[in-house]
Amino acid sequence: MKHIKLPSIRVHLFGYLFSPGWIPTLVTLLLLPFLISLGMWQLHRAAEKRAIEKDYRHQGQILAVRDLKDRQLKNLRYQKLKLQGAYDNDHIIYIDNKSYQGRHGFQVLVPFKLMNQPKYVLINRGFIEGGDRINLPGISKASGQKSIVGYISFPSKPFLLKKELWNGQWPILAQGIDLQIIAQQLKVEIYPFVLLQTDPDDLEFVRDWHPVSMPSYRHTGYAVQWFALALTLLIIYVRVNTRRIKRGSHETT
Repeated sequence: MKHIKLPSIRVHLFGYLFSPGWIPTLVTLLLLPFLISLGMWQLHRAAEKRAIEKDYRHQGQILAVRDLKDRQLKNLRYQKLKLQGAYDNDHIIYIDNKSYQGRHGFQVLVPFKLMNQPKYVLINRGFIEGGDRINLPGISKASGQKSIVGYISFPSKPFLLKKELWNGQWPILAQGIDLQIIAQQLKVEIYPFVLLQTDPDDLEFVRDWHPVSMPSYRHTGYAVQWFALALTLLIIYVRVNTRRIKRGSHETT
């Protein structure tokens, strides 16, 4: 059986001979687009985070519930909203795996029944330290009619609550939120956003909200790193496979 011999790559230019092997060429052709695509993805994420940060910096006046009727809710991201109603303290959700300044804890979400309306809003009351999955930290259960203010927030993607957690026993411990599942379990209508409470009515909760966990400039920095790796790979590929042709040499193109 005859072996097929691949033609060699030979480029003669300005007294230099570029003659790479097929293996380093194939490796470079595979890695280079991959590194560039990672850089482009980081730039895309940076643009998304800049849009979120811009919304967070340019909050307008404090809205009331009536202002939600004739607007596109997605355009109200991080807008301040004032609500009047009462907490549903019988249906509390603890979001696990949260930390603040190195301290382990939970974020506490409570449904809020709006005054003179059948709808509810899910309120993130903030971070509370301590406890574990077996012994959840206790919280004060604010009763009666309340007036609260917070930022309108939309989850970047839904986190499914484990089905085995929905056994009719409250409070619930979950890894994240799915507003549809919560509405089904409570058998009520919920606005499709979470309100990040800001008014300091409870000293036990930490409400140090940030629009994104990783700022846009970090994504830009990572993009620069990926592009730098791509450029380094290309330089090494060209440099290692290029040599100067000595005068009198019989090398041809």
